[in-house]
Amino acid sequence: MKNSAAFHILTFLPYNFCKCQCIIQKREILVCGGIEQEGCYSYHIPGSKYKWVCDYPREFTHYGYCVVKIPNKNDSNETVLLSFGGAFGHVLTMKYISVWKKRGIEKTTDDNTWIPLVDSNNAPVCIQKRHFNFMGTRAVIGGSNNNLLFITSSTYIDVFDLDTYKYVASARLPMTDPVSFHCFVLKPENRSTNAMTHPNENNKSEMLLFFKTTGLSIKYEEDNKTFQFRNIWMCSTIRQFQDYGYVLTDDMILFFGGRGDYLEASASIHKYLIHEDKWMKCETTLPLLLSECIGILSDDQLYVHIIGKKRRMDIRLTHMKVKLKDLMKKQTEVEKLWFMEQEQIKETESIKLEMNMMQPNVDIKRLTVELFIIVVILKTKEIKMITRHWLRSSCIKIGWIDEFNIIILRNFWSVKYFKLLKECHAHPKSVNSIKFSPDGTKVISSSADKKIRILGKRLHSLYGHLGIVNNAQFSSDGKMIVSCSDDRTIRLWDVRSRKEIRKFEGHFDNVTSASFSPDGTLVASSSKDRTIRLWDAKSGEEIKRFEHLKEVNDVQFSPNGQFLVSACDKTIGIWDILHTQRIGELCKHNGHVLRVQYSPDGQTIASCSTDKTIRIWDTISRVEIKVLEGHSDIVNDVTFFQTEKL
Repeated sequence: MKNSAAFHILTFLPYNFCKCQCIIQKREILVCGGIEQEGCYSYHIPGSKYKWVCDYPREFTHYGYCVVKIPNKNDSNETVLLSFGGAFGHVLTMKYISVWKKRGIEKTTDDNTWIPLVDSNNAPVCIQKRHFNFMGTRAVIGGSNNNLLFITSSTYIDVFDLDTYKYVASARLPMTDPVSFHCFVLKPENRSTNAMTHPNENNKSEMLLFFKTTGLSIKYEEDNKTFQFRNIWMCSTIRQFQDYGYVLTDDMILFFGGRGDYLEASASIHKYLIHEDKWMKCETTLPLLLSECIGILSDDQLYVHIIGKKRRMDIRLTHMKVKLKDLMKKQTEVEKLWFMEQEQIKETESIKLEMNMMQPNVDIKRLTVELFIIVVILKTKEIKMITRHWLRSSCIKIGWIDEFNIIILRNFWSVKYFKLLKECHAHPKSVNSIKFSPDGTKVISSSADKKIRILGKRLHSLYGHLGIVNNAQFSSDGKMIVSCSDDRTIRLWDVRSRKEIRKFEGHFDNVTSASFSPDGTLVASSSKDRTIRLWDAKSGEEIKRFEHLKEVNDVQFSPNGQFLVSACDKTIGIWDILHTQRIGELCKHNGHVLRVQYSPDGQTIASCSTDKTIRIWDTISRVEIKVLEGHSDIVNDVTFFQTEKL
């Protein structure tokens, strides 16, 4: 953990308060229930002590609800809380009088007690409008008179009037995933605006919502009861997490920890600068990995309290605090580099989105004219990106025609004219793989004829395997080739002399794939014996082994050499090499996945399958980006070109 000394670990209750709700009340933090925990407690910040307040009714859902503090216009000593949501939508209210006050305040029988919220006719108030449950709902209070309860749950946002106890507006959120246990805040007022210069602003409320890969700005106008939605770009390092704690300051949202699909907890701290619409990831981290977090800003805005659990099965939570100013320090060099990287990712995704909207189906015959127009109006970087996008999404169809046993190198396209440049008759039998050399001057192919072919200025052959050659690849410096075969061996070849250097043996069945690590020191192999193996390239010794439940068709290194991607049955696995464990799985193919490949920048993965498709995946969110269809038969291989040209 980096620079975590500023955090102070505090005491917490010895009970299961996971999924609890916390409210700041002057010098107290009110902890309201939790998973199967009925109790509500007050944490006295100066004294670092807890005191019992009351219990939730037994029939009340013990987690998944939302607690908000209703603005009190009359009695400053009285705090009114509203608790609602969960599986059954119970609505309770409590008048809280500090349990730390010994005298001077008179208490009634209903004080510090959860009671049903009733209207003027003494009828129970119902906030749960629809039939779906309100599990993990989040709400904020706003409006011109602080009387509107904005509720986000599932795929809806509702507006509930706390004066009349009636719904006044509703809208569907423009997002795919139903929201639950998400970040939802009321945007602070812009300091440069006021009622004198913008008299209509009082009737407008703006909220911010963040969940998984989606960020939203939500504007509500009271006069016409309408919503306006705007997408907010999410930085790539926070998309994989949910259940993070968050705190709203004057112009910033701080995010702490979180839980991912394959990571139980995180120590990351992210910032979203509201008015600048920018993300930052702090080099400073939490001292512990935490998930299912809660963030609380102290009443004097000096400290941030974070409550969360270290592991999914933990029943006790960890409580820590940090000075807010310690999280507001000047950007470090690491943070600046991270920001530059994210800006590049943002620009790339923006261009890809524009291209998807502009060109759902590219007409090859019109590409020359369209490219000319784009050259006139766009920057060089954008031209390169758009050209690559068109080629990858519509033009590249790497493969062969089995009926004629011909390699069709359809990725040799002229960027200027988009014409097929070369067609090579290289093998008398079916081709199993083709790969570019790092400098793009050669192509290597492997075949059922037990041969490896190098296509450059001349055509060369490598002989030695006793069975079908399933795969062959260049090393990162282009000086060596690694190949694998049904003869259960992996072989290293010198490109210049075209001679065999070394032979690796150990697999119990056909070796389906072999590849070099980026630095050339390791070789990864996959086999029908249901294993992935790591080998020392110099000694030929086996270093690590990754077990699978079924035959493994392919394995490749990530560009940074820290991860492996594998093809097994209908799934794609992502593996952490250091910890020898699977951290992700991609499941969309309807047939066996035959080959997988990282893009040179590591941002995407391409896969091909017996379902006749090529699919492109985002490595951060692990979401399918594009399906390339058009092949009339099984797609046996897919690859990326290494330069900016294609």
